Amino acid sequence: MSNSFLGQHCILEYFSSQFQDLNPEIDDSVFENLKEILLSYIRDSISYEDCLSIFMDKLGTTTPLEMLKAVLETDVNAREEIDSSSSDSSSDSIGSVSNSGRKRARPWNTEEDRRLLAGILHNGTDNWSLVAEIVGETRTRAQCSQRWFRGLDPRISKKRWSAEEDKKLLDFVEEYGETAWAKIANSMGNRSDVQCRYHYQQLKKMMRKPSNHMRSQHNSSKYRSREEKPISAVKVSPLTSHEIPVQSHVPMVEGVIKRALPPMKPFTMLLPLEPPNYLNEKMLATAYSLDAFLHHFGL
Repeated sequence: MSNSFLGQHCILEYFSSQFQDLNPEIDDSVFENLKEILLSYIRDSISYEDCLSIFMDKLGTTTPLEMLKAVLETDVNAREEIDSSSSDSSSDSIGSVSNSGRKRARPWNTEEDRRLLAGILHNGTDNWSLVAEIVGETRTRAQCSQRWFRGLDPRISKKRWSAEEDKKLLDFVEEYGETAWAKIANSMGNRSDVQCRYHYQQLKKMMRKPSNHMRSQHNSSKYRSREEKPISAVKVSPLTSHEIPVQSHVPMVEGVIKRALPPMKPFTMLLPLEPPNYLNEKMLATAYSLDAFLHHFGL
């Protein structure tokens, strides 16, 4: 007599999803054949010994079959007290409080996962209260649901997000809003609500700031625009009344030169024979007009 369980499809998908990890070279025909063997074993239409030989021959390991056997043999009517000490030694009891004051959940252990799978096998994923009763007093129905949909569900992809997935996520967020993550995850099909929410936050950060490539292009164009500014665009301050280009030949008054300059006697040994011409040339090479010259010497 074959057995029929409400959640056999979920359990079948869970264990068959391990085939690819255990044997990356497995082809589609072998994959489907082993999946049928598991379903037959769940329905009790094939012996465990026959399954063992088939799995060893086609997959090279019997691990999925052994794990399924443990789930099928779980006594769902016994309300066992799960030994929380079998989990990570650093974890506290369920409902413990962290240093930040928030409750932190204790990690799931192997025994709890086994009973969770047994509860799903018998009750499906629509009645988490019954599933939680099978798991034991250590877990609530919300925790059982989250453990499946966020961790064990074989539909949940652990791979990097693709560009196509990014677009789908943004479209669903635009349609449902930034709070309906369960609905968004259900629409995505292969990502949990936590994955969707976290990845969306990352996308928002990326969209808020330009990439390094964009920033470097912006900076280079900014510097280039400064360097390539035409001469006509350069702002030139108008000349003041005391400034005049060097080329402007303003005649100098000999008397002014004599009054403004120190006594010439110390320089007579060094100057040419015609000091006035020499002085005129030097003074013409300055940037002072006559007015500026007088102003400079307080005349």
